[in-house]
Amino acid sequence: MSVLLPWTRKRGREGPGIRAGRPVPASNRPKASLLSMLFTLLGIVALLLTAREALFEGTLARMLPEGSKVWEASSLEHSGGLYAVAYENGRAFYGPLGKIVSLPDGTEEAVISGGKAYAIAGTSIHGYGPDGKLFLTQVKEPGENLLPCKGLSGILVVRPGGGGFGEPWVLRAVFDGGEVSPPVRLPGIPAEAAAEDGLLYVGLRDIASGGAALLTCAEVSSGKVLWCLPLGDGHFRSIIPLSSGRVFYATSKSAGVVGPGGGITCSLNLGGPVWTAAWEDETAFISHGLISEPFVTAFAEDGKLVWQRRTPSVAHRLVASDHALVALCQTHVVGFSLRDGRREYSFKTRDLPLAVGEGSILFGNDKGAYLMSLDINLSRLP
Repeated sequence: MSVLLPWTRKRGREGPGIRAGRPVPASNRPKASLLSMLFTLLGIVALLLTAREALFEGTLARMLPEGSKVWEASSLEHSGGLYAVAYENGRAFYGPLGKIVSLPDGTEEAVISGGKAYAIAGTSIHGYGPDGKLFLTQVKEPGENLLPCKGLSGILVVRPGGGGFGEPWVLRAVFDGGEVSPPVRLPGIPAEAAAEDGLLYVGLRDIASGGAALLTCAEVSSGKVLWCLPLGDGHFRSIIPLSSGRVFYATSKSAGVVGPGGGITCSLNLGGPVWTAAWEDETAFISHGLISEPFVTAFAEDGKLVWQRRTPSVAHRLVASDHALVALCQTHVVGFSLRDGRREYSFKTRDLPLAVGEGSILFGNDKGAYLMSLDINLSRLP
């Protein structure tokens, strides 16, 4: 957006504060000359700052191109990728093409997991597919709440196991086909979960020990807890199952890889708090650092530094797509090369970007949320 500065604004035939056709008094000529030199100097400084930013950023940031608004809602409750549960005249399930289905009156809770919506209404758990059709109805036990789980064809439900402080929590998986797993008793409050090859990885908050983070692995089929690893202080950011029974974790204070036996095989050396993390091509990508000095850093599987880049603001979500890592920052959408961290593009945003994919961005602000289609593939922008 161009800004018309006071000294560049013209009124009729008048220039910057000097009437047309009237000679400048000799006494004012030095002042006019000094002003001209000052403006020239300011222009040179601005040009140098722009050049410095270009060198520092790798490419000049620019505004996102105009797009078409697919949908908007006054309040966004949960989001999973480009799918969302929003509240507008009642809860509704939204997807990349717009509103999918309105959820029933009396819906108390709704979450997104695997591109599907799961909701609790009364004593029932319901599941809705991307086509809006109801595919699941299961009985809800007293005190149960929903917990999304990456990699699970279903939803997790959790509840306190007793009435006392520090009592175990009980978790069960409700599969999309209607089957229910045996209950798993956990030594903390479930906060994050992911599943792979019949194993369930759950990040817990151990209130009894002051809120420390615990990472637990359990068999889905039997409900048996295989191991439980204390991770110290911090809140869970990501849990990503890897091959051969390994799992990558990130909390607000630490990140690393855990082996199949529950021991840490690699601990990443980070500076500042961790905001989010992603994993692609045997590489961990971490958003970390102070708000005033945020970074995205890539680590090899053995913990060696691959590359590190500064971001314009804190990246609260990282999305790996094709050969690019898309960082959704508070003020920008930035694309990095997965291989060497080269900055491929940087776009300024007016509102907070929440998710990106298939040429669309989900934005949020204090008035609600909206999905904008840009008719381009953001991972391949020049």
